[in-house]
Amino acid sequence: CRKLKIGGDIFNSLISLTYFNLSGCVKVEILDNGFSNLISLQTLFFNNCINLKKIHTTFDGMINLKNLSLKDCINMKIEGNASNTLISLTYFDLSSCIKVETINNRSANLVSLEIRCFNNCTNLMMIHAIFDSMTNLKKLSFDGCENLKDTPIELKHLSCL
Repeated sequence: CRKLKIGGDIFNSLISLTYFNLSGCVKVEILDNGFSNLISLQTLFFNNCINLKKIHTTFDGMINLKNLSLKDCINMKIEGNASNTLISLTYFDLSSCIKVETINNRSANLVSLEIRCFNNCTNLMMIHAIFDSMTNLKKLSFDGCENLKDTPIELKHLSCL
């Protein structure tokens, strides 16, 4: 899908969709609120969308989402609180998102999360996130995050890690 551009609310009517893979769609630049009604979605991949710059969606309606990967989205920056309502999420990968500098989110509802990867996020400096409710977290990876200066104190509460 090298020429596909997405925008608007074209996906809002796909309420039964469970798997959505837009990996390698190099023309995708912005994710807006067009995904908020995908209540059945379980897997969402945007791997290697190298021109993806911003996520404006809050993922509010995606209560069944289990797998979210934005791996190798090298131009993406995260703004806002994109993962606050992902109560079923078990896998979240931001590896090689080299423009991400700060993670700001209240992850209080990510109780199902087992794997969270930030590998090779070379510009990641700060993580302002709440991890204490992630009692199922088994893997938290920061390999190659050479500029990471601080990690949240709540990491000490992660007994499964």
